[in-house]
Amino acid sequence: MKMGVRRLLMVLLIPGLLFSFLNPAMGKEPDKLTFGLNYIWYGVHGYFIPALKLGFYKEVNLDVDIKRGYGSGDAIKRALIGQADIALTDLNSLVVARSQGVQVKAIGVLENLPPHCVIARRDHGIKTLKDLEGKTFGGAKTDGNVIMLPTLCELAGIDFQKIKLVTVDSQAKDPLLLTGKVDAIGQFQAGGATRYKKAALRENIDLVWFPYFKYGFKAYGLSLVASEKMIAEKPELLKRFLAATYKGVAWALDNPEKTVKMYTDFRPEMDKDDLQDGFNDGRNLIMPGMHPNGLGWLDRERVKFTVDVTIKAQELKPVKVEEMFTNELLPRIKPVSKQ
Repeated sequence: MKMGVRRLLMVLLIPGLLFSFLNPAMGKEPDKLTFGLNYIWYGVHGYFIPALKLGFYKEVNLDVDIKRGYGSGDAIKRALIGQADIALTDLNSLVVARSQGVQVKAIGVLENLPPHCVIARRDHGIKTLKDLEGKTFGGAKTDGNVIMLPTLCELAGIDFQKIKLVTVDSQAKDPLLLTGKVDAIGQFQAGGATRYKKAALRENIDLVWFPYFKYGFKAYGLSLVASEKMIAEKPELLKRFLAATYKGVAWALDNPEKTVKMYTDFRPEMDKDDLQDGFNDGRNLIMPGMHPNGLGWLDRERVKFTVDVTIKAQELKPVKVEEMFTNELLPRIKPVSKQ
C-alpha cells in the first residue's frame, strides 16, 4: 500500500519537477516589470492585452504592470532612468534621443509601417497629395507629421515650399480642419485618426487620407525600447517579456473580435467604436512588412532609413544604425493569419 502511494506521488511530482527544471524562472516569486506606453490608452495598445489577460506573462513568471504614457520622448526618458523597464515609443523619437547621447535602444518593433498620415478636406479641392501645393497644413512644430512632411513631399515629387504651414498647438489642429480653417493636417493612424472619421461623418465632411508609407516612406512606427543598462544586466528577463508579448500580439492578430471584447472589458470607460477602429488601423500597420523571422524583428536597412530621414529633417548629430536596435532578444513568432 505504501509502495503504491509512493509511486502515485512520484507520478504526480515528476512532471512538475521536470517543468521547473526546464523553466528555471518558474517556482519562485514572479519578476515584476513596468511597461510604459507612449500615451494614454488607445486602439493599437489593444495588442498588448492578450499577454496580460490570458496569462502569457504568468507563464514565464512575470508580473507586468502596464502604465499609460505622456508622449514618446517621455517614454524614452522613463526607460533611461528606470521608471519603466520597457517603453513604447515611435522610432523617430528614439533617433532624436540617440543623437543626444541617450543610451536606450529598440528591442522589438510593433508597427512595421509608419503611422504618419495626411488628412485633408476633399471639398477644399484636395483629391491627390499633389493638390496640397498651394494649400494650408496645420500642426505643431514638434508634430512628427509636420517634421516629416518635407521628406514625404520629396518622395512624392511635391514642392514642399508651395505648402503653407500653419503652426498651431497640437490640440488646436482638430477643430481647424473640421471647421475648414486649414485644408489639411497630419495625424497618426491607429491613434488620433480614428476620431476624425467619426467627427467627419457627424458633420457630413468629406475627408481624404494619404498614409506616408504609400509614397515610399519606409520608417518604422511604434517600437519597444529598453535602456542599454537593462539590456546588459537583465537580457533573460527581457527575452521572457518579449516572448510573452509577441505571443499575445500574434493571438490578437488571429483573434481580433475576442481581443477587442477583452480590451473593452479591460478599459470600459473608453468608446468601443474608437477602440475597434483603432485596433483595425493598428492591424494594417503591424501585418504588412513583417520581417521573415516574425513579429518584432527589425530590418537594418529600414532602421537606417528611419535614422537618415529623421537626422535630415531635424538637423541632428549622426547616429550609428547599430546603436539603434538589437534583434538578439526576440523570439520567432508569427500569427497564423496572413491578412
